[in-house]
Amino acid sequence: MMDYLRVYEEWCNDPYFDPDTRRELKGLRDNPKEIEDRFYRNLEFGTGGLRGVLGAGTNRMNVYTVRLATQGLANYILRQNGQKKGVVIAHDSRRMSPEFSREAALCLNANGIRTYLFESLRPTPELSFAVRQLGCIAGICVTASHNPREYNGYKVYWEDGAQITPPHDRNILAEVAQVQSFSQVKIIDESDARVSGLFRVIGTDFDDLYLNEVRRQSVRNQGAEGRNCELQSGRSPYSEERSCSGGCCDRSAVIAEHAIPFADEVRIVYTPLHGAGCVPVRRLLSSLGFSKVYVVGEQKDPDGDFPTVSYPNPEDDGAWELALQLAQKWMRTLSWRQTRTRIASACG
Repeated sequence: MMDYLRVYEEWCNDPYFDPDTRRELKGLRDNPKEIEDRFYRNLEFGTGGLRGVLGAGTNRMNVYTVRLATQGLANYILRQNGQKKGVVIAHDSRRMSPEFSREAALCLNANGIRTYLFESLRPTPELSFAVRQLGCIAGICVTASHNPREYNGYKVYWEDGAQITPPHDRNILAEVAQVQSFSQVKIIDESDARVSGLFRVIGTDFDDLYLNEVRRQSVRNQGAEGRNCELQSGRSPYSEERSCSGGCCDRSAVIAEHAIPFADEVRIVYTPLHGAGCVPVRRLLSSLGFSKVYVVGEQKDPDGDFPTVSYPNPEDDGAWELALQLAQKWMRTLSWRQTRTRIASACG
């Protein structure tokens, strides 16, 4: 067990830590059990990445533990000579997800590794697709999946678009374990990272590319060559200004090509459960001709507090209470159970 009281005092007094973090920890001086729980160990980097309760401390998810893990990942990427390939970073709707994503990007940039950061939350399958589409060596998705609202996490994907597997998982674990001090963590200002060309932002044009590929996976479209998309072919390196001029991403053209017969007769109830799925799922269904899609209004907006459910897990029957209530208003209704665009898993 680490000398947690000594480490606790360091976090309380070292100016490396921001004032809010130090203030939060100093408020725990009369709670020795909480101090011990926050500092008796370092948050464990498991086979898939990090996951833990949000808060200040070595055993919590915060910008500092994210930096430590990212430095270990950066060290491994450098050993693989993958810095020029870069890393894609996405995040979900959970609390602190945008901040953790940016911290991870800047730590990688400080190590000379290019990053592609989605401008806002995106579904996990789009991150997997982006890793392969952009030819990156790795991807990071800041998410805690279906854990309680107090949690957040950090999952690592390799160049095949899947979560890390042997030998990469073991090797990354070993590198992360070697980062024992914040003095080993490299950081850079975002402005400097942007000027150097290492910090890049992925915009909505990439969503068009992703959804076009999802449509291609439809059973109805199997074997069809589809339109020739310059984005999909990879003839142009990705940039924030890149757009498709071939017409394949034009919404009206897409509907005309991909519409499923009788789709407009099907009624669908959909709940994103406050996650990242609402916009891409509705766009995808619309492009396939599904016009009668009813979204649970109370759960359509991204919200890391998940205010309408006690546990944001689609395997929990309670999570579907509002969706089933809405479905009961319609006959022959399909209640589509998913928190993110799982329809896109065929691309994974």
